[in-house]
Amino acid sequence: MNTELFIANRLAVDTSGQKTIARPILRISVYGIALSLAVMIISICTVTGFKSEIRRKLIGFGAHIQILNYDSNSSFETKPISRHQPFTAIIDTLPGIKHVQIYATKPGIMKSKDEIQGAVVKGISSDFDWSFFRENLVEGESFQVDDSINRPWVTSSTVSANTCCMKSVSFLI
Repeated sequence: MNTELFIANRLAVDTSGQKTIARPILRISVYGIALSLAVMIISICTVTGFKSEIRRKLIGFGAHIQILNYDSNSSFETKPISRHQPFTAIIDTLPGIKHVQIYATKPGIMKSKDEIQGAVVKGISSDFDWSFFRENLVEGESFQVDDSINRPWVTSSTVSANTCCMKSVSFLI
C-alpha cells in the first residue's frame, strides 16, 4: 500500500466517508505550493534573462578574449604590444573566431558644469566591428575610421529612464 496516499485519504475523508475539515486546508496548501513554485520559476527565468543580457552587453563593449601586455601596472592604461605577432595569423584561422581587431585605451577625466567623472577612452582602428554598436545606437551614427586621418568623433553611453543607450557625438579634439 502507498503510505502517502493512505495518509492523504485519512486526512481528507473520515472513516464514515464524510468530508473532514482538513480537506479545504489541504486544498489551500496545495494551491499555495503551486503558486509559490510558479513564482520561483518566473523569477529564475527573469534573472537568467537579465544575466544573459548583461553578459551580451559586456562582451559587446569588450570581447570574449582580450590579449594585453602582461605587466604589474594596475591602471587602465596598458603598454601597447606590436600588431605584428606570429599568433595573429593562427587566431584568424581558428573555428569560432569571428573577428580580431586592434584597440587602445587611455584613462581620462570628463568635466561638465557641475560634475567631474573618470572615463576610459577606447581608440579603435579601421578594422573595428560596428555590429554591436549599430544595434544599440539610439542617436547619431557610426563613423568611418581612416588610419591616415584623425577624426574628432566620440561615441558615448548615457542612461535614460528605461535603459542604457549610446549616442554618437562629434567633438573638436
